[in-house]
This record gives sequence, structure tokens and C-alpha cells, in this order.
Amino acid sequence: MSDPTSNTVPGEIFEQHRSQLQALAYRLLGTVSDAEDIVQDANLRWMASHTRLHQASARHTG
Repeated sequence: MSDPTSNTVPGEIFEQHRSQLQALAYRLLGTVSDAEDIVQDANLRWMASHTRLHQASARHTG
């Protein structure tokens, strides 16, 4: 069975869930600016790890 997100751009997935993530972060952190910052930081880290994973996969499948 294939991964349903394998052909989806990480940015698209992030945008689908941004408001929910920011709402959760706001409840945990208490300020809109902190919530926006932490959600954006998490997105950047996820996109970087997604890129590294696909680069490593490409090297192994060659």
C-alpha cells in the first residue's frame, strides 16, 4: 500500500493544517505571535527533513 502523502508537496499539507496547528500552539503558548513563530519553525524543519529524506532515497534507488 502506498503512502497517501508521497506525491503531495509538504507545503500543501502544511497549508491544509496551518490554522489547526496555530490554534493549538496559541492555546499552549498564549500569544498569536509565538504561535505563528513556532508553527512556521516546525514547518521549515519538516520541509528540510522531507527534502533530506527524498535526497537519501534517490541516492539509494539511483
